[in-house]
This record gives sequence, C-alpha cells and structure tokens, in this order.
Amino acid sequence: MKEEPNNKLITQSTITRTAGLDYTDTITASQSFYNIMGGRLFTIYSKGYYGYSISPAIAEAHYIDAWYTLGTPTIFQVSNWQEGASDNTVTHKSEIYGSGHFHRGFEVSGAGLVIYDKYIKVYSTCDQFGNVHRTYEMT
Repeated sequence: MKEEPNNKLITQSTITRTAGLDYTDTITASQSFYNIMGGRLFTIYSKGYYGYSISPAIAEAHYIDAWYTLGTPTIFQVSNWQEGASDNTVTHKSEIYGSGHFHRGFEVSGAGLVIYDKYIKVYSTCDQFGNVHRTYEMT
C-alpha cells in the first residue's frame, strides 16, 4: 500500500504500554469511494491500536497514522484534513480517525463553483471489552 502526501507531516505516536491493559493488534480502517463507472476516486485510511480493560473500565487509543490516496486521474481536492485519536472516559470508548472535506468543482481566475463537497470521516473504535469496529460517516 503506497501512502500519498496529504499536506500534513506524518507523525507517529510513541508506543507506551500501561500496566494492566490488554492490547489489540494494529487496526487499519479504510473506505474507498468510486464513480458510477467503477473508477476509484479516493480512499481514506486510519491506523492504530487500542489498550483496554474491563475493570477498571478503560479504553485508550494509540494513534499511528491516517492518510488518503487519490485515484488517477483525479478531480478531487481535500481540505481541512484532520487525523488523530480520542478517548471518552464516560462511555469507555476510544477512536482513531482520519477526516476531511473532499470536493470538486470549477475554478477560473480564483473564482469557483463547488459541485460536490462531502465531509468524510473514516475511523475505528474500541470499547473497554476490546470490541473493535471500523466504519465511516459522510455528511
């Protein structure tokens, strides 16, 4: 799998282990999007692993990377790219994500018309029991 630059420095978290937690394998969540002819427009990825414990209830995300690849040729641009992880201490659920606005349109002399603009987030989640889910949302 080849990573393409996504206008952000790729950072990797330092692997730290908390005593008393179990750990998942490295999880990669991904979602590809295609045109009506079957050509790949772009794919979004997020990668990391989780630490979890039933008692005390803990779920912690260990972000490794998130990125996107664009199809060839591409008419899409990406803005507001974000990546990382979050831990919710109330629900004991953590997530690792990559997200951004994927858009296309026309531009002439700095003035443009956006035809398609979707915010897309690809992520994995883990709960205190070690249940991992991969999914995406698009708005």
